[in-house]
Amino acid sequence: MQLHFSHFVKAPCSQEVADQLNHLPSFPGSQYCCLSGPSRSGRTTALLQLASSFLGEGFSVLFVCRQDLLEQAAACFPEHYLNSQHNLASLPVRYLATFADLRKLAACLHLLPQRLDALLIDDFGAFAGESQHDRRPQDSSEMMRTLAHLHEAVRQQGQDCHLILAGNQAEKTGHLIQRWMPIMISLQVTGWSTARLTALVCAPYTLWTQHTCRCLEMRSRVDSSLAGLDASEAGWEA
Repeated sequence: MQLHFSHFVKAPCSQEVADQLNHLPSFPGSQYCCLSGPSRSGRTTALLQLASSFLGEGFSVLFVCRQDLLEQAAACFPEHYLNSQHNLASLPVRYLATFADLRKLAACLHLLPQRLDALLIDDFGAFAGESQHDRRPQDSSEMMRTLAHLHEAVRQQGQDCHLILAGNQAEKTGHLIQRWMPIMISLQVTGWSTARLTALVCAPYTLWTQHTCRCLEMRSRVDSSLAGLDASEAGWEA
């Protein structure tokens, strides 16, 4: 399974737009990816659309998050999305609270009844504290131990298994996460209901996108060659 930009954009669109999305180059091969951005930039929405894409392709997915944070800021899907995508109802979700819980999950991942293809963890930095408004200072060493456990657990699942985290790039430990995640995807809010998605990877490869509720502009550059397309019907809300 290779990560592709179209995995993050699953709103109903025309066949022409779908073909344009599919012709964009894939991200360089890696099992590890981090989706970062400020609060309300669309991280959870993007992660759930990614889960929907993987489920639609027949892959096994586990979604991990903090229940209190998910309930406080529900994902905002594009118009008509929920009417056309029913597989999220079958998405396995595990509610955890701390880094220690994540390490326990990693230790038991091999006990799942079937091999896992993708482990998605929303708001990774939030597992350092008990609540969004009362977090203790992040212990970088504990975060690194947790990432090490997750890395090993995913590696044991096989080369096709992905570990994809979502978090706030502004956190002081962001540079530490980059050491573990070869693919860094950054969501930057550029205006009301508008965001910019940038993928930074350890290769001469960059993917920019700027999208609003009903307009998506994508540009891809590989080894200094530039190609652009306008997918006006893709529709992805921030």
